[in-house]
Amino acid sequence: MGSKQKQKQNFCASRESARITTGNLNTRLFLLNKIICGLIIAGGCYFVMSINDLSVKGFILEELKTQKAAIYRDNNNLELRIAELESSDNLRRRAESLKMVKAEKLEYLTITSSAMAKN
Repeated sequence: MGSKQKQKQNFCASRESARITTGNLNTRLFLLNKIICGLIIAGGCYFVMSINDLSVKGFILEELKTQKAAIYRDNNNLELRIAELESSDNLRRRAESLKMVKAEKLEYLTITSSAMAKN
């Protein structure tokens, strides 16, 4: 074999190895692009799910605040009703409707002995 033929073979071999290396590089870049695209899609899905979760929690929070306001309003109404029922005018009217009379003279018992009754 001549020197020119050897050079030609070496040149062809180096071109072939360059093609293999370039093909391998393209395959790696293609795989890397797929991985990056997958990560971007996964991140986007995670973002959308987290925003959805936050919006649902926001609606629940607003509903709970509305319920809290209604409970406070009901509680205030009940406290006003209790105050009305416990008022002296209301108690006097109810006592009169039951035909109860006011006591004229009050007497209190005083116990002087320290003995107690047993069952």
